Amino acid sequence: MADKLNKTLLKTARKREQLYSEVQAGVIDEQRRNLKSQKEQNKITEFKTVNALFNSFNHKKPTKYRQLYYKTLSRNHILDLSDASPGSPITLLDNALRENIISDSKEPEFEERDLKQIDKHLRNMKKNRRGLNVTIVNLKTISSSNMGINTAASIVKFVLKKHMNEAYLFESQMVQSYSECDFLVKFWSPLVEKVFRNTSITPHWGDTTPNSLTALGINMKMDLRLVTASPNRQLSDNGYGEFSKLVSEQKFFKDKRKTVVASKALLNSIISKDPFINFQEVHIPYVIVMGFELHLYSLSLSQKKIYMTRKIKSVFFPTTLDNLPEAAQALVSGLLNLLEMSLTVKRLATKVTKRKSMDDFLNSSSNINSSNDCLTKVLWDEVDMENELSVDDDSDDDSDNKEYFGLV
Repeated sequence: MADKLNKTLLKTARKREQLYSEVQAGVIDEQRRNLKSQKEQNKITEFKTVNALFNSFNHKKPTKYRQLYYKTLSRNHILDLSDASPGSPITLLDNALRENIISDSKEPEFEERDLKQIDKHLRNMKKNRRGLNVTIVNLKTISSSNMGINTAASIVKFVLKKHMNEAYLFESQMVQSYSECDFLVKFWSPLVEKVFRNTSITPHWGDTTPNSLTALGINMKMDLRLVTASPNRQLSDNGYGEFSKLVSEQKFFKDKRKTVVASKALLNSIISKDPFINFQEVHIPYVIVMGFELHLYSLSLSQKKIYMTRKIKSVFFPTTLDNLPEAAQALVSGLLNLLEMSLTVKRLATKVTKRKSMDDFLNSSSNINSSNDCLTKVLWDEVDMENELSVDDDSDDDSDNKEYFGLV
């Protein structure tokens, strides 16, 4: 009786074990199928041509600011080298093609600057009120025929005076109350004015529309235009800027979308007027400023019908005495880069005007291949941000997420 019961129990146990094994095998198979399906869904398509990449974004309906930025750039044949975040267009190119495009593109070139005197005073500065005052006095003794050195000294003196006479401006409670206009009036506007003093380039503040966009029927207003007077009595642009009070992803992509498209319109305007120009030498500067941070970018024509925007430098207005010397040096470098790029645009645009007059006189331009073959049209879609784009997932302050949207 006992043997029969034991056999029955053993047989039941074996059946249970077999059933468990079958169930477990089924679960494992299901997990494998799900994993394979997930891998296929997450598999990144590598595009073998730039046009195929651009076309893939053209057919997508954006629901977020980032997606709208990607689509606008793709429609305008622009690659953003500064955005290596997951899913950005530049990361979707075939590795060999991406490396080839980057290596063929030409970066802006900057003059070497001898700022040893200023650097020495900053390194030796004592981080207290008396130390600030001594350094300001020492900087006043610097006199040079080099405009860059004088401008650099002026920038540093402005920053030091802010900390010496208006240190309360950097208190946390004050900073949290600042509006966009506060950051402009108290910090950035005076600095930019100092940088472009005596250069014939004038910072033009407050929502105004660039002529290169007006000519295309595009109504887009910029916070900052770096302008010069031209012979045709119109203001000529040499760079752009957009400002905001917070480091916000949605504001970042909204502002960058505007400045990139405006820069392309200006670039096209310059290149289309001069068939002799080396288009790779033209780099349109633009800045995105958020709070105390300034990000300098450029837009250029890398290859025929392929534009590129890249980050040149990220700097910030020094807010504490602890990092003031290093931050001030970086700030000087970034603002002088902006000045140098803007002056180069002005020089090239002036060449265009003179050469165009000569071509008209000699009637020779008709025998030259049009530079328009290298360009693509400027395309801009007005979008109802509130009704067409989702902002639910975008926080007001994305300062911890700056690497994700291309700020570091």
